[in-house]
Amino acid sequence: AFEENNIKTFVRLLSSTQPIADFEESLHPWAEDPKTLGTLAATQLAIMSSSAGTDATKVKDDIRKAGAIPPLVNLLESREKDRRQCAIVALAELTRCSAENSKAVGSAGGIGALMKHKDSPIPEARDE
Repeated sequence: AFEENNIKTFVRLLSSTQPIADFEESLHPWAEDPKTLGTLAATQLAIMSSSAGTDATKVKDDIRKAGAIPPLVNLLESREKDRRQCAIVALAELTRCSAENSKAVGSAGGIGALMKHKDSPIPEARDE
């Protein structure tokens, strides 16, 4: 999935709790590194959304149409910090400059789930 940037495969992997090896370097300035295959898939979707350049709108639409938003919203409710933080990052990237994705997050219950993180001790998590 990684080499092909296969969106549908990443979406299917979002619920995976299979552990992965630790990273040598941090992947994000404030979010914990992924500890599971599902969180790594969320991270990859965030990277795809943020680095698509002129194709950003299409990539974000494709990710939404593949069904990524409901499972990402579900990750916000996880007990594991890496899952919550990677979901915040992915949803922030997917909704940036995308009214359709913002509506989809609201429809999936994401507003209430995100509001639970408004008092996060990590300022950047609150700002996303």
